[in-house]
Amino acid sequence: MNCRFRRTLLFLALPLVVMLFSPVVTRAEKVAIGVILPMSGTHAAFGHMQKNSMILAAEEINSRGGINGELLELDVRDSGGQTRNARVIVDHFVNDKQYAVVLGGFSSSVAAGLADKCEQMRIPLIVVTGSEDTITLQDYRFVFRVAPPRSRYPVAALDFYRSGINGSRIVLITEQSNYGDAMARTVKQAARESRWTISGEWKFEMGSRDLESLYSQAAAAEPDAIFLTAFPPDGPKIIAELRKSNPKAVIFNLTPASTMAGSYAQCGLNCEGVMNPSLWFPEAGKSAIRYRDNYLARFETEPDYHGAQAYGAVMVAAQAIRKSGAAQPEPVRDALEGISVNTPYGKISFRQWGGFANQNDPANYLFQWTGSSFEVLWPEEFKTAEPVMPIN
Repeated sequence: MNCRFRRTLLFLALPLVVMLFSPVVTRAEKVAIGVILPMSGTHAAFGHMQKNSMILAAEEINSRGGINGELLELDVRDSGGQTRNARVIVDHFVNDKQYAVVLGGFSSSVAAGLADKCEQMRIPLIVVTGSEDTITLQDYRFVFRVAPPRSRYPVAALDFYRSGINGSRIVLITEQSNYGDAMARTVKQAARESRWTISGEWKFEMGSRDLESLYSQAAAAEPDAIFLTAFPPDGPKIIAELRKSNPKAVIFNLTPASTMAGSYAQCGLNCEGVMNPSLWFPEAGKSAIRYRDNYLARFETEPDYHGAQAYGAVMVAAQAIRKSGAAQPEPVRDALEGISVNTPYGKISFRQWGGFANQNDPANYLFQWTGSSFEVLWPEEFKTAEPVMPIN
């Protein structure tokens, strides 16, 4: 083993957060859970949002007496967004710390690596965000997922389009990525089932500047709807150009992260009317509102669905330990299998459905950008405004 790798292992063994508990109680016993987040690297901003959300969840749990009289402690480690690092941390959590449950898996690649490792080591893993379908399609006994499978991300957009929008000619425009390919597959399946005509399909390279031919080809296809997959900063720019060349088409951008505050702020009215699925709606319930307000007051910025998923994951882990009566992997695994917990992310329960195992099935929402803010269009019970449709 070279010196650089030894230093990496030493660094990974150091906790970023040692303990989180109510200062009122100082002599209580503690129960710890292991958390693996990308606190550095490409996804560091999301890792810090999730850590902050977990802190709030742990503090709430401890303010209510902890877990069976014991204070909850979060041992948060930085994976740097690297699968190898995450797997090394799991070894430490199991062999040295003897924790009963692990939380983590932001990116799909890290989540998949963690799932394989935790299944081998027979320790429950609660995947917080990683969305690749295959993670919960392998009949793992020790892997549970809070986030929906990736193929479920566009469900609200597809349901809304089926609900009564006139027209059946669609085009697909997707970025060249695994996520873009997954969205294209899902929309194509929906088109087959709903008998929509796909009059054009194009891919673009992220960061591309010259997309004039794409815009002209999309306009020539005369679509009723455009299903786009483009993350910021590409998304708003592409949407503005598509709106100019396709003024009569409904535009869906199938990237939930685009509903984060500020994603369309600079685009403004140029992106007016674009519809975006979202995995979380902060006004959907009192728990979500309270979480959003507490996060904003504490950290001076609003969280998005990544934070709500993390908060919910801690609540579920705590309830599983509480229900099992013993902070041991096997009893906690059994408790997770039949769990149902109301959280700011909605009710979280793990079951078998659609070929998935130990998979939560959260609500899916559709937002529309008004030019200055988002309104909820779908499901009907959460609608905050009537949709603004193109003039045909």
